[in-house]
Amino acid sequence: MKLVDLTVRFTNYNLKQTKTMIKKLLILLALIPTLAIAQKVKVDGDTVYKDEAPYCLILKQGTGLAPVYSIRTLTNVEIATVIQDDAVPANEQKTAYVRITFTASGAISHFGNTIPLVKRLAKALVESDVVGTNGSNPEGEKRFVSLYPNKIVNQATVIVNINTNGPDYTPVTRSKVNSIRALNGKLSQGGTDIGTYATSNTMSGGKSVSTTTYSLPNGVQCAVATYDNIGAKTASVRTLRDNATHTVTIKNSAMSEQEIADWLSTNGYL
Repeated sequence: MKLVDLTVRFTNYNLKQTKTMIKKLLILLALIPTLAIAQKVKVDGDTVYKDEAPYCLILKQGTGLAPVYSIRTLTNVEIATVIQDDAVPANEQKTAYVRITFTASGAISHFGNTIPLVKRLAKALVESDVVGTNGSNPEGEKRFVSLYPNKIVNQATVIVNINTNGPDYTPVTRSKVNSIRALNGKLSQGGTDIGTYATSNTMSGGKSVSTTTYSLPNGVQCAVATYDNIGAKTASVRTLRDNATHTVTIKNSAMSEQEIADWLSTNGYL
C-alpha cells in the first residue's frame, strides 16, 4: 500500500513538472516568430532587405560626419529624411537623436542615434511597415511615429492643408549629394530643377532686412525666410507645410539664399 501511494505521489509530481515545462515551451514558441522576423531584416549597401527581398533604400547624403540620410522606396521616391538633431537634449542614457521628417505628411519622429544607426533604423522601418510601393504606407508611418515620437514638444508638427485647391506638396526626387545652386531665382541640385526663390528687401529698425520665399516647381510655397541683408548670422525660417518656425545658422551671408535652401532640402521641405 505504501508503494502504491509513493507511485501516485511520484506521478502527480511529474505531471506538475510536465505542465510547467509545457507552459515554458509555449512561451518560447510564441517568441520564435518575433525572433525570426528580426533575423530576416538586413542591410547590404544602400538596400534594406526583408525576408531576403529588397524592401527600401537608405541613402547617405553628403560626406560629413553627422548622419544625413534619405529613406526611399525601391522606385527611388523619397519618403523621409534623416538628420542629426542637436536641438533635442540627450536622454537619461546620454543618447543623442536623429530627426526623421516624412516628406509627404511632414510628420516628425526622433530616433536614438546609436551604433549601428542604419541597421537599427532598417529594423524599425520593417517592423512598422513604413514603406509602400511608391511612397510611405500611411498606417505604417503612424505606427512608426507613435513608437518614436517628436521629442520637441513646443515644435510639435501641425499639418497645414495648404493644397486644398492646388497641386500636391511633393519635393522633386533627386540625389542630394551636391549642394543646391541658387541663381537668378531658380534652385537646382545636381543638374535638376527643384524650385524657385524670390527675395525682397525692406528697412526695419534702421537696417535692411531680406525676406526670401521658396517654392516648389509646381508653385506651392514651402518656406519664408527672414534675415539681415548684410552680415546675416542666422535666419528665421517659417516652413509652411507644418507651420513651424526654425532658426537656421548662416555661415556666409553672401550665400544666405543658397544656405537656407540647403537646410530646407536636408530637412525634407524642398
